[in-house]
Amino acid sequence: NFVFDLPPDPALCILGRTSCNQADSHMTISTFPHRFFLTIALAIALAIALAFALASLQACTWVKPTEGGEKVVVSQAQGINNCERKGALESALKSRVAGVERNAAKVAGELETLARNEAARMGGDTIVAETAIVDGTQTFGVYRCRP
Repeated sequence: NFVFDLPPDPALCILGRTSCNQADSHMTISTFPHRFFLTIALAIALAIALAFALASLQACTWVKPTEGGEKVVVSQAQGINNCERKGALESALKSRVAGVERNAAKVAGELETLARNEAARMGGDTIVAETAIVDGTQTFGVYRCRP
């Protein structure tokens, strides 16, 4: 058995679960070695499982293209000279999950997919990024370039 000598817990004294006398200067806790190591192993296993779960969230793509969104192309500003502007839209999503910053390329790709899906609903066939990504939000211009 392992024996640990710990000072008395004032909260336990107040609750009457242990003696608060000066003569009782410490409490003795006894535990079996296998319980101690089992507890440590369980804590390590939980930490590893949590790390894998958070890492797998980084790889997830939560935004799927719609049938119309798949037909919308992403262009640069110089590629829309002969296009009709249909408007602008703002794509937004969570860039942090459970306090962990998501992969920047995944966030950019999902914002683009959201914009393509919405552009199709607006009657556009081309989008152009008009702003940089800030806190999971980006503005896109929507254009109709094909007849």
